[in-house]
Amino acid sequence: DGVPAFNALSKAVLHASMSQQAPLEDVLGDLEPKGRVVTFLGLLHDERRIYRKQIAAVIRILVQVEPWKSAVVSDAAFCSKLPEDLQEVLGVKEPSNKQLPADAPAPPAAPPSAAPAAVAAVQP
Repeated sequence: DGVPAFNALSKAVLHASMSQQAPLEDVLGDLEPKGRVVTFLGLLHDERRIYRKQIAAVIRILVQVEPWKSAVVSDAAFCSKLPEDLQEVLGVKEPSNKQLPADAPAPPAAPPSAAPAAVAAVQP
């Protein structure tokens, strides 16, 4: 059972994030093995539904450090199971367009001359 290990990891990561003594990068950046930790978090996420929000909270802190973000993003299967907003932060999912209520006013239309300029700007 990985719950005691997760609890220890969670406590340490949360403590590091609240510490004023050293930047998060200095505290968490060199910790290894990142891949095995991410795999562990993915397995626990699959097996223990009750811990999913806590796992997401730990991931939110870890991915503030670039090597951890890279390790998390490299596990596509795990990323696909994370909350949408966290997937967006990781850059593995496009931001979702929220549906406007039916009675909401339509956004202002762009002037007709803006569309060709926008298309030309993205074409090679």
